[in-house]
Amino acid sequence: MSTVSVIETLKRIGVPDLSMRTHISPDNMHKLLEGEFDAFSAIQFNGFVTIIEREFDVDLTEWRQQFAASGPAPQEPLAASDEDPFANAAKSKRRQRLTVAALVAALLVVIVVTYIVLGTGGKTEKFEVNNTAIDQARATMAAMNTTASPSTRDEADAIQEAHQAETGVQLAAEPNATVAEANGTDAAVAAAVPVENSAFEDVILRPTSTSIWVGVIDAKTHKRSVYTTEEPVRLDGTKAWLIVTGHGYFSLDCGGKEQKFEQSERVLLAYEGGVCSQLDETEFRARNKGRVW
Repeated sequence: MSTVSVIETLKRIGVPDLSMRTHISPDNMHKLLEGEFDAFSAIQFNGFVTIIEREFDVDLTEWRQQFAASGPAPQEPLAASDEDPFANAAKSKRRQRLTVAALVAALLVVIVVTYIVLGTGGKTEKFEVNNTAIDQARATMAAMNTTASPSTRDEADAIQEAHQAETGVQLAAEPNATVAEANGTDAAVAAAVPVENSAFEDVILRPTSTSIWVGVIDAKTHKRSVYTTEEPVRLDGTKAWLIVTGHGYFSLDCGGKEQKFEQSERVLLAYEGGVCSQLDETEFRARNKGRVW
């Protein structure tokens, strides 16, 4: 079939059907059939002709030669319509690349969050907190570090000074003496009993329901350690400790006795010489340089 008869056949099919089958806009299809080659760049023309040849299984080589002979001036391709297959293909590829990038980013976020929340499992994480980490912890633990009023801070400072005056020298000279701290809700005071350091059992904090955050402070050096764990936390019974927990669902083995806690709020504890005491915030701040953590 000659090119002329092919063109005539295409014209008989009609612009609407040709446009629907090839996805070439009706305006561009009309210009092709009427030989208005100067309306297209070489890329557009060859692309449209290729689509028509593939769709209708015809040979439009002579048509291509006519286009080349017409020598259209080089120009930028016309803006393609929404039905232009080349523009749609380019847009589709861009959308696919953006979609893939977004999915990858979302997947990375999910992996990081899953690792942080679940990655530790039943393992214990411990790390030493330097001054920078302490500052960062303060910012992220605002709920734990409630701001004390001026009168509360004055009271805490006074208790801290009295505590240091009464126990600071004695603790340095008599490390084996036990000091019983008053419980935040109890009025009873345990008597101090001299016991050899080697007799003090380790302090063991056991989570009872779920993973727990535990902050541990060496009461002498104020060195800090942090645990996030579902496993027991064991502390040297020959040292003095200050302990902060994220919640109160745990049991405490201290001095050969077990004490159970069941509360959603944090718990503030002090351990010294085989004795564990629950402290209120004022007393804890006094022992910890005015801070809860």
